Amino acid sequence: MPKNEQHQQDHGPSVSKRRRRLLAHLGIFTAAGVALVTLGPSSTSAAPTVQEGRYLSGGNLNVPYVCEGADAGSINLMTAILPAGVVGPDVPAPGKFVLATTIITTDVTPAPSPGEDFVVNFTYNEVLPFVIVDAAFAVNPTLSVDANIAIAAVSGATGSGSFQGANTIDLGDGTQPVGFTVGPNPATFNRTAAIDEPISFKPGSFTSSSTTSVGPLNLVCNPQDSELLLTVSDQTGVAPVTTSTTLKPVVPTTAGPPATVNDTSTTALPRTGSGTSNLYLVLLALGLLDVGYLALTASNSPRSRRA
Repeated sequence: MPKNEQHQQDHGPSVSKRRRRLLAHLGIFTAAGVALVTLGPSSTSAAPTVQEGRYLSGGNLNVPYVCEGADAGSINLMTAILPAGVVGPDVPAPGKFVLATTIITTDVTPAPSPGEDFVVNFTYNEVLPFVIVDAAFAVNPTLSVDANIAIAAVSGATGSGSFQGANTIDLGDGTQPVGFTVGPNPATFNRTAAIDEPISFKPGSFTSSSTTSVGPLNLVCNPQDSELLLTVSDQTGVAPVTTSTTLKPVVPTTAGPPATVNDTSTTALPRTGSGTSNLYLVLLALGLLDVGYLALTASNSPRSRRA
């Protein structure tokens, strides 16, 4: 028998065994990969449908609105009521006044998850300054106002609310500012923020109309600070019980709130991943190294290994 044929017979079974071993390892690794994909945790189901045991906190924001006439007749009337000679915080300019407003929202239970709709109730507590009460009381002890108020989500959610309603405001004895309430008014939003990320609402302008002895009075009011936001966030536990969100009919002269935002700090739950996610990565790396080594050794001839 020629020497090279004998050489092939001596080493043929060894090469065949290595190739079979490589194919066997490839089959086992493929089966393990399929099992990891099908049995491993799904990344698309990380967010629960409902956040059980959690709620979206209520908010509280003080917003001074600057109000002025919305048409020529109302501008002339407001300028007559609030002339240039009047000086004080209630009159930032002739024909204008500041309407101190506190916006309060209710808690949402359970807290909505990303992609879910949720309803927020907005209550507007407003304070008519004395200069307006004094002028209105000279005509009538009550003031009927029809208002249209807007607010919109600007981060963490989409949607907006527009509230319209009539109020008859009792002016008391006409000697002090008067508080009145608009709402609560529901508005529907859709959450885009991830769990534990805040949601912010931006107060919009509102209009009001009333009838006076000298004709209709139409006002438009805009936030004095256009950057103010009402921010709410997820909380763990049971939402606190709210006893009241409305003002008394008549409030003292110190009731006008400053332009500050209440504390909206949150207590966020730690984000944790699957305890087996790192194990899957380790197994995948070891399998790749094993298959690479087998492929390398199967391609080498006995002579090259001896060399």
